[in-house]
Amino acid sequence: MKFATLLSTAAALFSVSNALNLFVESEDHTQTGKRIDAYHQGAGISYFVLDTAGAEFTYHENNNTLALADVPDYLVNVQDDHVVEVGVLGAADISIQDGYLALNGTTQGFRACDEVDTPYHYGLPVVLFSTENEDFAGKSCTPIKLKVGYHKSA
Repeated sequence: MKFATLLSTAAALFSVSNALNLFVESEDHTQTGKRIDAYHQGAGISYFVLDTAGAEFTYHENNNTLALADVPDYLVNVQDDHVVEVGVLGAADISIQDGYLALNGTTQGFRACDEVDTPYHYGLPVVLFSTENEDFAGKSCTPIKLKVGYHKSA
C-alpha cells in the first residue's frame, strides 16, 4: 500500500502542468496587452487570434506541449500555412523561456497578421509563426512576443 502511494505521488510530480494565459507584447502599442484566444475554424481546429478576453491554456512541462485548458486534447501546433492553431492535428515543441512562449526553441517567430484568409473571417488578427520573414509577405503582420501569465494553484 505504501509503495502504491509513493508511486502515485512520484507520477504526480513528474506530470507537472501549469494553467496560464498568453499576453501580447509588441512595439505596435495597439496590440500590446491583448490576449491570445482560440477561435473555432473547423472540425477539431481553432486559430490563435488576438482578442481582449483570451483563452486559458495548460502547459505540460513533461512533454513540452500547450493545450486548451477546457479541451485538453487540443494541442498547439503550426501547420504548413504558418497559422498557429490548437486542435487535434499534432503538437509543436513548446517551451517557456524567460517568461515568454517559445515554439521550436525561439520566441522570435510570432506575428499578428490582419490579412489571413480564415474560414469564418472573425476580423481579428491571426497569429502566424515562422523564422522566415518572406512567409509573412502580403499579410500585414506585426512582430509580437507572447508573455506567459500563470494562474495561482488552488
